[in-house]
This record gives sequence, C-alpha cells and structure tokens, in this order.
Amino acid sequence: EEKQPAIPQRPSDPPLADGVLDLDLFDRRWHELLRQIQKAIPGVGIEPGGDVVVNGRVIGSYLAEIAGNGVRLRLVERGAGEVVRPAIAGECFDSLVVDPAMVPELIDLIREAIEPQPIARDGKGREDG
Repeated sequence: EEKQPAIPQRPSDPPLADGVLDLDLFDRRWHELLRQIQKAIPGVGIEPGGDVVVNGRVIGSYLAEIAGNGVRLRLVERGAGEVVRPAIAGECFDSLVVDPAMVPELIDLIREAIEPQPIARDGKGREDG
C-alpha cells in the first residue's frame, strides 16, 4: 500500500497550546516581549519560531508564532523581514516585523491581528467611529 505524503500545516490547523510559554525555547532578548504578549492577550498561544525554507534552502527564520482565534502570526526580527516575510506569506501565514523595544506598539498590533474585529453596520468590515 502506497503512503500519502504528509500534508504541511496551514493556518487552519488546530490552535497552539493556550497559555503555555516555555521561555527556555526563546532567545533571552525576547523574553520580556513574550511575557507581556501573554499577559496582555489572555489565551494566546506562543510557540518558538523556526527556519524559513525556499527551494530547499534556509533563507532565514522567524522568532515565534502567536496564535489566537484561529489566526497564526509569525514574528520576524527587524532586519530579516525583507527576505523572510514573502516566503512566510507563500506558506499562507501572516507575519509581523518586530524589535524587542517596541513592546506596547507590538502588543496592540498583535491584538488587532488576532482578535475578532467588529462587523460594521453595513456588513462590510470594521466599524470606525
């Protein structure tokens, strides 16, 4: 009997483990940022990053994957985004370029990306005002 090839993970796969954050799996300079994300956005899943591969070659990496409400967001360190983000998008993931110093702004951006947005009265999207 012939085996079927493994199906790669896509954003629709099951959510990451809620509330579990093993800081030993992350570079120390990201610990405070990750703690603050977990504290500010209850129930969010945070997993360590990995390599980004294109045509069998590692072209860079992402530092963490944040998941909530069926959305997965890969965090890419500032300076690597230009090369890595298009490859991440090609794998059907959203990404965000980050810097350890941008904690308050970054938490707002992540919250906006993963929290459900209200539907406008016209049914076409977010309600402003």
